[in-house]
Amino acid sequence: MAWRWAFIAWTLFVWLGRIRNAVGDPALDAGGRTGPILLSLSFVIPALLLAGMTALQLAHRDDHRLARPVSLILAAMAVWTAAVWVVRAVDIALRSDRGAAFIAVHLVLATVSVGLGVMAVRADRRSPAPSAVAAGEAAS
Repeated sequence: MAWRWAFIAWTLFVWLGRIRNAVGDPALDAGGRTGPILLSLSFVIPALLLAGMTALQLAHRDDHRLARPVSLILAAMAVWTAAVWVVRAVDIALRSDRGAAFIAVHLVLATVSVGLGVMAVRADRRSPAPSAVAAGEAAS
């Protein structure tokens, strides 16, 4: 579950920072802020949902009803993260006129984001199935 929490925390760090940057950018008018804010919210809202559901899972370890929905949300977030960062990384690295530092920072953000998503999903899939956990607890 540590990888999941790391993915959630990193996602919130990156995309809440993007909202802060969009709101504080004097070069953007209200219309220019809408796209970045909506994209950011497409990460922040699922991350908060996943955090809440993960906390519920921890509080109710013997109740396995959340395992499947949590796994699905986690996998969807990881796929969305990879898709968005592939498009953004290519756009930033190859199509923008940004400086090397800006490009490097965003490529690091992309790499860490996708890497944490992959690790969180892998760890989730390696965890024992709820039925196996329940069977093990019943045998004790």
